[in-house]
Amino acid sequence: MKKLISIALTIVMVFGIIACAPVSASAAYVYAPGDYRYDSDSYFYFEAPYNGWYAFESYDNLDPYLYVQYEDGSEDTFDDSEDSLEFDAFIYLYEGEEIYCGLGTYEDDEYINFIIDPIYDVETNREYTIASGSYFSFTADHNDYYQIYSFDNSGSDPYIEFETSDGDYYEYDDEDGYEFYGEIYLEEGEDIFGIIKDYDGYDINFYISCDCGNYGDDYFEVGYTYSNVDSGTEFVFTAPYTGYFIFESYGENDPCFEYLYDEMFYFSYDDNDYDAGDFDFYAPVYLYAVEQIVCRVSDWDDEDNICFEISYGGTCEHHSKDWYIYSDATVYEPGCDCYVCEDCFYIFDYEITDQLNPETPKAAAANGVGGITVSWNEVEGAVKYNVYRRAAGSSSWVYVGTTEGTSLFDRNVSNNKYYAYSVRAYNSAGGYSPYVAAKTYTIKCVATPKLTKIQNATSGIRIDWTSVPSATGYRVYRRGAGSTYWYYLGTTKNLWYVDGAVKNQSGNYYRYTVRAVNSYYSGFDTNGLFIKRLSNPVMSSAVSSQSGITVKWGSVRGSLGYYVYRKTANSNWTRIAVVNGVNNTAYLDRSAVKGVTYTYTVKAVCGSYISSYYSTISCKDKY
Repeated sequence: MKKLISIALTIVMVFGIIACAPVSASAAYVYAPGDYRYDSDSYFYFEAPYNGWYAFESYDNLDPYLYVQYEDGSEDTFDDSEDSLEFDAFIYLYEGEEIYCGLGTYEDDEYINFIIDPIYDVETNREYTIASGSYFSFTADHNDYYQIYSFDNSGSDPYIEFETSDGDYYEYDDEDGYEFYGEIYLEEGEDIFGIIKDYDGYDINFYISCDCGNYGDDYFEVGYTYSNVDSGTEFVFTAPYTGYFIFESYGENDPCFEYLYDEMFYFSYDDNDYDAGDFDFYAPVYLYAVEQIVCRVSDWDDEDNICFEISYGGTCEHHSKDWYIYSDATVYEPGCDCYVCEDCFYIFDYEITDQLNPETPKAAAANGVGGITVSWNEVEGAVKYNVYRRAAGSSSWVYVGTTEGTSLFDRNVSNNKYYAYSVRAYNSAGGYSPYVAAKTYTIKCVATPKLTKIQNATSGIRIDWTSVPSATGYRVYRRGAGSTYWYYLGTTKNLWYVDGAVKNQSGNYYRYTVRAVNSYYSGFDTNGLFIKRLSNPVMSSAVSSQSGITVKWGSVRGSLGYYVYRKTANSNWTRIAVVNGVNNTAYLDRSAVKGVTYTYTVKAVCGSYISSYYSTISCKDKY
C-alpha cells in the first residue's frame, strides 16, 4: 500500500510509467535508510523496517530517475524533469512492505548517488532531536493553534519548512543562530509535511505544542499571582485595557518568559544573572485593549514550580512621542533595535519595524568568465547587500561578499559544481532581510571556453577554442561590425566551428564568441575574436614567356593586396611575392626555370587579416 505527497520544498514529477523490468534475482536488498551509490540501470529491493514515510532523494547527478513497483503491481516513476537535476520521492510504507526499485539516468551517468531517509511522525508536546535535513510529518488531533519551536540549539542556526494538506507553504527561520518559532491553525486530521535543517549541520531540538493544555486561554489574568506553574506552559493573554502589563517572576529557580507579538516578533526575557543570585524575569509589554500575545513560561532546570504575577503599569503620556534605543532587550529578529519609552520602559512601534526589516531580494545568477555573477532587485531602504553561497551537498551558507550595488561576481567556484545563492539587504538602522528559500537561486558552474584562434577558411570563417571538462556542447555566436547583439549560429560538440553564412561577404568585419553547455550555459568572452572576412582569390591564367610566367587572378573585395605562392611537384608552397593594391591582380614570376612545371595560388591580404586559398593554376616554363 502506498501514499504519495507533493510538497513545495522539492518538486516530485511523475515523468511517465516506464515498462516494468523483469525482477532480477541479482537485485540487491536494502533494509535500512542510508546513503547509497549504485550504477545506472541498477535494481534493488527496499523493505520498510517500520510504518511511516520514506524520502528517496538523489544528489550530485545529471538527470536520474527512480522507478518503483509496489507489491500490488502498481508502479511509479519519479523524475524532476522540470530542471533536469535530481529526483525526490516521498512514499508511505508499512513495516515489512517491500518495493522493487530501478535507477536510470538520461545523461548516461556511470553511477547514481541517492539517500533513503525516514520521515519522523511527530506528536504534540513531545521533544525531538533529529539530524539536520530530516523530514517530518504531523497530523492535528483536534482543531487548534499549534506552535512549532526549536530549543537548546546554542551556537547553531536551525530553520524549518513545511506544507499543509491544502498546499499552503510556511518557513520559520530565526535568521541568526537562536531559535525558530511559528504558530499555525490546523483542523482535526489536517497534515503538515516538511523538512527541518540547520545551516551548520547540527542536530536540532524541536517540538510541536498547542494552546490547549492544563490552562485555558483565559486562565491567566492581570492583577493575579500564580504559583507552581508547569515549565513549558503556553497561554494567550488578552489585554483588558490599554497600557503596559508587567510579567514578573519570583522564587529560587531560573525561569524564562517568552511571547509572540502579533505574529511579527518573538521576545525572550531572562536575566540569567547567576553571579547576583537573581534569576527572575521582568517583562513589560505595551498592549491596546483586547490586543493579544501568545505567552510561554519555562525553566532552564525544567522545574515545574514557576511563580509569577501579572500586573498593570498604566498608560504612558510619552507614547508615540520620544523614543530611545534600549540595547539590553533580547529581540528575536536579529539586527532590529528595541524602541522604548523612558517612562513606561517598553513600547513597540510598528512604523519603525517596517524600516528595520527590509524586503528579501530575489537572487539570480549567471555564469561569467572565471566565476558566477549574482544579481538581484533593488530593495527600498537598503544601503548594502550581503551575498551568500551554498555548495551542493553542503548544509552551510558561506559569505561571499558585500556591495552597495545589485550584483556581485563570485570567483571562488569550480566547474561542473552546483551552487545556491541568497542575498540579504541591510538598512541604515542595522536591520536586514530574512532568508527566504523561495528567493534563492541555484546554478551549475560551467567554465568559459578560451578562444584560441580565428581565421578565414575557404567555406567561411573558422573559430577554435579550448575544451571545458564535462561540457556537453558549445554554442557559437557572431556579431557584425557596429552591432550590439550577438547572433546565435549553432551548437557543436567539436572544438571548432566554421561560419559558412559569411562565405561570400568579403570585406565585412565580424566578431565571434563561444559558450559551453552543461545543463546551464557558461559565460562568454564579451570581446570575442575579431576578423575581416576575405574570400579566396580565384586563379584565372598562367602564361609562360621569355620574361617568365605571368600569373593572373580575380580581385577580392576588401583586400589591400595579395600574397603569391608557388610550388613544384617536389616542393611545398613558398610565398614568392607581395602584390599591393586591390586591383593589382597579376604577377610576373621571373625566377621560373625552363622546363619546370609550377603550380600557383594567391591569398588576399588586408593588414593582419589574410584569406585562405583554394583555387590553383599550373604552368610549364618554356623559355
